[in-house]
Amino acid sequence: MKTTITLSLLAVALGLTAPARADEAGKRGPCRADVEKFCQDVKPGGGRLVDCLKAHENDLSAECKAAGQKAHERFAQARKDFESACDQDRQKLCKDAKPGREMMECFRQHNDQLSDSCKSMIQEHRQRFMQSHPKMAAAIKACRDDQRKFCKDVKPGEGRIRDCMKQHESELSDACRGSMGGKANGQEGKD
Repeated sequence: MKTTITLSLLAVALGLTAPARADEAGKRGPCRADVEKFCQDVKPGGGRLVDCLKAHENDLSAECKAAGQKAHERFAQARKDFESACDQDRQKLCKDAKPGREMMECFRQHNDQLSDSCKSMIQEHRQRFMQSHPKMAAAIKACRDDQRKFCKDVKPGEGRIRDCMKQHESELSDACRGSMGGKANGQEGKD
C-alpha cells in the first residue's frame, strides 16, 4: 500500500487527477487539508509538494489517500497502455534510454521510425499534457525553437536544459522569455 500511495502522490502531482495542474494539486481537492497541515511552507513546483506529502504519508487523510489510490490506478493503466503501444519501438530504437524524458527524447529523434501505434500514443499523451498544463504548454511551444537552437546537444534530465536556457537567456526570443515570465526555466526545476 505504501508504494501505491507514493506512486499515487506522484500521479496527483503529474496532473492525472483533478485538479489537472500539479502546482494546484494541493490548493484544491482531497489533499488540500493535508497540504495546509503538513506542507504550508513548501513552495509548489519541482516536486516539492509531492515530496512533502510523501514525508507525511502515514498521516494523510483517508480522502487524500483514496485520491492517491485512484490516481495510482489511472497512472498504472496509462503506463500499461503506453508500454503496450511503444515497447517494441523502445527495444528496437531506444533500449539504452532511461524511462522518462530520455526515452521520450529518443522517440522524438526516431519519430520517422516509430510504429503508428506508438506515434499515436505519444500524440495522445502530448495533447493531454498540453491541455492540463496550459502555462507550461505555452512556454514549451514558445521556447521550442530556442531550445533546439541553443541546447540541441544537451541531454535532458537533472536540470541540464534549464541551465542551458539560463546561460542563453539574453539570446532567447521575446516570446520564450515572455512565456516564462522572464525566467529561463519555465518548469520550476525540471527539464
